[in-house]
Amino acid sequence: RRSSAKLEKGRAWPMEGTEGALPARSSAVVLLGARHVAVTERETPHVEIATDAVVRVEVSAVCGSDLHVWSGREACAVGTVCGHECVGTVVARGSAVRALELGTKVIVSFSVACGACYLCSAALSSRCQHAAVLGWRDPSSGAGLHGAQ
Repeated sequence: RRSSAKLEKGRAWPMEGTEGALPARSSAVVLLGARHVAVTERETPHVEIATDAVVRVEVSAVCGSDLHVWSGREACAVGTVCGHECVGTVVARGSAVRALELGTKVIVSFSVACGACYLCSAALSSRCQHAAVLGWRDPSSGAGLHGAQ
C-alpha cells in the first residue's frame, strides 16, 4: 500500500518508500549510564543495507532486560537507544525486503535473526548464528543494535 498513514495525533506521515519521506529527527530514550536515561532528539533511522526495514514505532514497552541495563547489572554501551519490543508500521524498506509492504503493521521482537543460516531455515530463529538484540550494544566495541523507540 502506498498511501499516507494516520499516526500520532492525526498527523499523516507519507510513506513513499524514500528516505525523504521520513522526518530528519525523532525522539528516543537513550542510556546515558547506570540509572540514567534521557529522551533525546536523534537522526531518524533509515535504510542502510538492502535487507533493512524501518518501522515507525507506535507502541513500545519496558521489559526486565531493559531494567537490567538501566540498573547497571548488565553492561551496555552508553548512548544506546533503549527498547526491545514494539508495534509499528513499515515506512521504508531496502531493495531486498520482499515480505513486507510499506504500511504493513508489524510486531517486532527483541531478537533479530538473519533468516538465512541453518538454524533459521530449520525454524529455530531464536538460535540464529548471527542474531542480534534490539536495544543492546557491546560496551567495549559498540557493536549491536539500537533499540526500538
